[in-house]
Amino acid sequence: MISDLVPAILASMLDIVLVVDPDGAVTYANSRLPELTGFDPEEIVGQGVFRLVENGDLETVQHRFEAVQLGEDQEFEAALRQTDGSRIPCLIAASPIVGMESYLFVVRDLTEAKSMQAQLLQAEKSAALGRLVAGAAHELNNPLTAVLGFAQILQEEADDEDLQADLDRIVRGAMRARRIVQDLLAFARQQSPVRSAVDVNETLRGSFENISRRIRRSKVTLEPELDSSLPEVQANAHQLKLVWDNIMSNACQAMAPQGGGDLRVSSTHMGDVVRVMFSDTGPGIPMAHMSRIFDPFFTTKGVGEGVGLGLSLCQGIIESHGGQLWAESTGGEGATFIVELPSPPETTAAE
Repeated sequence: MISDLVPAILASMLDIVLVVDPDGAVTYANSRLPELTGFDPEEIVGQGVFRLVENGDLETVQHRFEAVQLGEDQEFEAALRQTDGSRIPCLIAASPIVGMESYLFVVRDLTEAKSMQAQLLQAEKSAALGRLVAGAAHELNNPLTAVLGFAQILQEEADDEDLQADLDRIVRGAMRARRIVQDLLAFARQQSPVRSAVDVNETLRGSFENISRRIRRSKVTLEPELDSSLPEVQANAHQLKLVWDNIMSNACQAMAPQGGGDLRVSSTHMGDVVRVMFSDTGPGIPMAHMSRIFDPFFTTKGVGEGVGLGLSLCQGIIESHGGQLWAESTGGEGATFIVELPSPPETTAAE
């Protein structure tokens, strides 16, 4: 009775089950094999088990199989190949089958587990960054308050126009630094940004003015395509401008070495979101960097050109507004950064 159940049990398992002979040839493969790899059992039975293994892990699996042949149980990680050429991270448990000259391989797909592990690692990095940023922001607040306070006192007492102009510049600089500190604190979730009804197009136009000099210097042609019927969103206008400034500055920096290019900035209303897109004609983002561009402290810039916090801060700001920020790019064909912010549905906006 039990022996009759074995084939059904093996077929229903979520793991790949392989039986391998002393020569390394597969003598049995359950139905989970084609579901994960695309290989039919008929293609693999009679073939070497190493055919399934990603080239980079082949030596590891061969070494482990030798240990299993000596009677040792083995558990290790390795990647299997799929028929389309992609790889699957797996946990493999291998052991001799008692009373038989065969060996059992149970292979578990780790794709989801690896993804969760990466998310947890990113969350830990973000939390550490938040603590660092919050500490630095609090330390900066005290000297900034002193600079701003004394400059304002001197403004009240000074009669000389040149001195007043210098003091104005000090006050404006200190106020700007204070806003940056407030934004850092908001990113670190130490305080909530003040939000109100904001015209996204107006914040974009403000950013166009902010980086107009950078655009001209980089020989970039700005092509705005702003939807005049956009509804307002609940947001912090200053923080949105910081996001726009950062994304457009990065685009200018990417296109400058090639003698300039085009930067198209568009805004649209799609159901319950306002979408802003920044598309440049630069060199694009290498595939190897795509998964890391929003990581704190990741940068491809030279020393003194950036510390890799810009896009991470931008993503934090947009997510704190309940929105999303992501990038799309094909190497050599430019890059597109897309921001979506929640907004009233079109019917509500019309009313």
